[in-house]
Amino acid sequence: FPSKIHLLVATMQDQLQHMHSTLRKRPPAGDDAAQRVAETLMRAFRALQREPHLADAMVRALTFADRSVSPEVDTVSRLTTA
Repeated sequence: FPSKIHLLVATMQDQLQHMHSTLRKRPPAGDDAAQRVAETLMRAFRALQREPHLADAMVRALTFADRSVSPEVDTVSRLTTA
């Protein structure tokens, strides 16, 4: 990786892909869409809480990424809105 920011954004991308895979294998429970969204957000929040310093570093890297990281940032953006 050319920089720490590249590494952290790539790590975030990997974690989001893992979360998508987990959600496909075990979809969130709930009687309606709101409950399923809440369950999905709680899973994501718990995952971030496991390593709060890493989560903070990934968010900071995403925030301060320059043009050289734009393909990875675009992928993270797509994964967070999929």
